[in-house]
Amino acid sequence: MNPVNCFSTKLKLLFLFYLLIIGNGQLSAGNNFNSFTIPKLGSNGLSLPINAPCENCEEVIEKRAGDTRSFHERKNGAQYIYLQKSLGNINYLVDGKWQPISPYLKPSQNPKIFIADEQPNKLAVQLDPLQIKIESSSLHWITFAEDLVLYLQNKKGERIPLGKPSKDNFTVGDEGVKFYNYYEGIDLEIIIKEGQAKTNFIINKKLKHLEGEWLVISNKLQLANDLNIVMANGTDYASNFDAEYIIQNSTQTTYFALAKNYAYDAGSNPTSTIPLTASVKQNIQEIFIPLQWLKSKERVFPITLDPLVTATNNLPQASITGSRYDAVCFSTGCAYNLVVPSPAGVTITDVQYSFEYEALNICRLINGGYSITYGGCRSPVAGAHGCGTNTIGTCAAINSS
Repeated sequence: MNPVNCFSTKLKLLFLFYLLIIGNGQLSAGNNFNSFTIPKLGSNGLSLPINAPCENCEEVIEKRAGDTRSFHERKNGAQYIYLQKSLGNINYLVDGKWQPISPYLKPSQNPKIFIADEQPNKLAVQLDPLQIKIESSSLHWITFAEDLVLYLQNKKGERIPLGKPSKDNFTVGDEGVKFYNYYEGIDLEIIIKEGQAKTNFIINKKLKHLEGEWLVISNKLQLANDLNIVMANGTDYASNFDAEYIIQNSTQTTYFALAKNYAYDAGSNPTSTIPLTASVKQNIQEIFIPLQWLKSKERVFPITLDPLVTATNNLPQASITGSRYDAVCFSTGCAYNLVVPSPAGVTITDVQYSFEYEALNICRLINGGYSITYGGCRSPVAGAHGCGTNTIGTCAAINSS
């Protein structure tokens, strides 16, 4: 069984080595569609990076590297040092200088456009008309989610629109946009991550008048002039990104991937998750959901239809080799070693970390977990941390101890 068919291999492990005891963080399995993070100001009046380990401190800018940050704070007559070290970059180069990566959306000067431009692959979400854009660090780009509509299709290929999409009721936050009742009883989530965008249709209740063979998602794509779409079969992207299609230039350099598509409900029976057939013709992506599965009495609502587009240069370091699951998804583990230098003459009083894993396809968040070891210390003492929910999605720990 291929590891990417269960758990995402796109892991970023961020260790925060503090010389100050800070309370435990919380595991979260949701997305923020409702508010924007206000950057915190350090003691020098400059903005701190997201997930900074301290508030009344300042970053030592000259010590930044791709995977490293350093902070210091003067408190109660003592000097506190905070070191951040990650697997995968937390900073990126802009005009030869390291800048902090932030995957979060924020408002732009246009009230209809929200951007996540503090990262190598810049993203933008336009609300009306709807469009998502990812621009790679090499200035190649893709737009999608234009004319994002649902059809019913019968055996003859005849189609009937499910209705007229509505974008009147929505919320926007750090991690994306949510349109409520995009179709009656169906929400649309646009989930933004570093170099990635997901457009999830959430079917909240049993739909009426579902006649035919298929529910079809139609998604218009636009590409930079020198790019084209090809099948991913036989390429590394099929395994590393679970890709079905990749987007290349004329020299076969790959910039983006269209992931395989899945539908899943909120249940736990063997048919709760199914792969979906997709096609791309003349830059129109179509995804087919069988109505027989959708209308089955076994379905547990809500049901999620889950496409994903990602920039392919958004890979972790080569040392991250996967989740090493087996047929039961949760029995063995994969060790990732992260060396963090300790400053001389100090006592380490706390080790904190941020970690994220994503359950895909046949596995649920409850099937995954992780533990952190430092010297003779292990967290947790036995078992594993994780999000004990029987759903597909992302489990994140931020600044946990």
